[in-house]
Amino acid sequence: MTLWEWFGIAIVAVVLGPNLMMLVAIVADIVRDHDLGGVGKAAWLLGLVLFPVVGALVYLIARGDGMSRRQASLHVVG
Repeated sequence: MTLWEWFGIAIVAVVLGPNLMMLVAIVADIVRDHDLGGVGKAAWLLGLVLFPVVGALVYLIARGDGMSRRQASLHVVG
């Protein structure tokens, strides 16, 4: 493999790695949310599958504050 092929692989890894981590965090938040019904969860997951980047941005804008509260509640002991 040439240097440019390795460079291309590195760029793809740098772009896809954080995107995949963000999608996993959002899917975990959707599953963890007790206020969201089954149809709502299915709609969000379908939106993430069909339009991953746009769906993730819309989810973070629409439900990002609740996401941070749910994440913080996981770390509360007692």
